[in-house]
Amino acid sequence: RGLNSIPLEVPSGRSPEPIQKTIRDGVRAVIWLTTGYTGASLGDR
Repeated sequence: RGLNSIPLEVPSGRSPEPIQKTIRDGVRAVIWLTTGYTGASLGDR
């Protein structure tokens, strides 16, 4: 369809996320995409 998107940096005055949090979120996304498991039930323990 010819749709393009580009990331835009929005100044927020906050410090950037730590690399560990970014990696954790990426791994969680891959697990969700491959298994469908979200981990939402882990908070019920």
